[in-house]
Amino acid sequence: MNHNPNLSHYISNKFETLQSMLGGKPKPDTRSRALQREAFFEKFGTRLRQRSRHLELQTKREVTPQDDTAETQELFGGTTPAQVNPSSANGSAATVANHHQDVPTAEANTTMLGTMEADAVEDLYEKVLTEIVHGNINRSDVSEKALFSYAQDVFNMNEKAHEEILKKARVKPASEVHLRVELVEAKLTERATVTGALNAFVIMYLQTGLPDVVRSTIQENTNNPKWKECFTLPTSENSNENLILEVFHHDCNMTKVTKTVRVCQKYALSCVKPRSSYQKLIGRTSIPVESISSSGLVMWYSLNKTKRTDPQGTIKLKFHFSSAQNKEQAIEQHEMLTKLFLEYELNSSSVARYWWSGKFTAAGEAILNQHAICADLTATEKVLIYWNAYTTIHVTYRLAFGLFQGMLEKICPLVRSNSISPGDLNKFWNGVQLLLPSCLAVIMKLRKRIAGDNDIVKTVTSVLHILDKVDSIRETCNIPLFLPEKFE
Repeated sequence: MNHNPNLSHYISNKFETLQSMLGGKPKPDTRSRALQREAFFEKFGTRLRQRSRHLELQTKREVTPQDDTAETQELFGGTTPAQVNPSSANGSAATVANHHQDVPTAEANTTMLGTMEADAVEDLYEKVLTEIVHGNINRSDVSEKALFSYAQDVFNMNEKAHEEILKKARVKPASEVHLRVELVEAKLTERATVTGALNAFVIMYLQTGLPDVVRSTIQENTNNPKWKECFTLPTSENSNENLILEVFHHDCNMTKVTKTVRVCQKYALSCVKPRSSYQKLIGRTSIPVESISSSGLVMWYSLNKTKRTDPQGTIKLKFHFSSAQNKEQAIEQHEMLTKLFLEYELNSSSVARYWWSGKFTAAGEAILNQHAICADLTATEKVLIYWNAYTTIHVTYRLAFGLFQGMLEKICPLVRSNSISPGDLNKFWNGVQLLLPSCLAVIMKLRKRIAGDNDIVKTVTSVLHILDKVDSIRETCNIPLFLPEKFE
């Protein structure tokens, strides 16, 4: 077996630090990094030592070698082929024939539903059905009927209630829809009439929406401007209108006399063509709104100009539709949907503990993606939502540690750059508080196993990376992470 020396050294350092907290021999003169992390690992080691002593005193709860082996195999992925589908090793939903005795039954899916009021459940269910009806989920691997069936099972709706709510969803008009346009970049053709590079800016509007005109900033002295700006226009997904986009050059070197004459000319022309700008047009494009799918669109478009047959450049745009719902409410709904869907899939497919690593079924993924699009959730908002949902579920149904490691790799830079609001940061640390006891459990089980197993190395490496990343941003935490009752 080939071992990575850097990885082995990293694991050895972390584990020896924990051993020293348990009363073992301290490491000689290798404390430069350990001193920086002493507070965090001292608390973790203290809880580990207390847990060890607590288990030693529990003589009444004797565990047979067979039970301990089965539980430890499950923890480190050492399941037999008869238990877990080998294809699930990368995070797909693994079906277990004989899973662990403390895995919840299918009735446990009522846990999350039980925390919601009946009216709230019905409203959320109606919203899901409405988005399925009006969302145009373009996926070849899942049908509308399959989506309805999946939602009905998740919400535990009987056929009569489902048909009544579906009937309301079908006649209910689609909620007010906004077209989100991200102006990314452009590649413009050099113009002989312009000295030097262009000073480009963009205006866009719907063909029938005269009052709603948006304008970008000016990107000076470049023929390859990059904006990365977002705009919102009210419209509908099935609209027959077009989005008009025009790119102009802003002449900064124009004299006052020339500018006055140009303004007068443009003003006179604007009486006939209200859309004319007081700047020099580079090119324009017209985009049918109905060509933009509900799942979004990213495309380059050619810029054309009247009386010119050759393109004046190209421009890159990103589109997606979103509803005009309250953002805070949308975040709460998405988190609840994630919990409901995950709890349902874990129980209905009997996924082994410590195996699920972020992959929903096609129907669940399609509905969640559509809801995220309609709610206009950003990447930051989504990763925090999933962190809160997954750490909550992890308390009762263990998920893969690699899942949390990957999420922390995205969240930690956001925390360091102060890109997370205080409220969201507090929710994140609450999730860390829920996750740490299971990390302790891994260390406890490791002491009963022989080192060198690939599954052990993989699991413990993920746990140590989690501890390392949490410790690296611990100065932003304002809640106690090591509550004694959580580690009993």
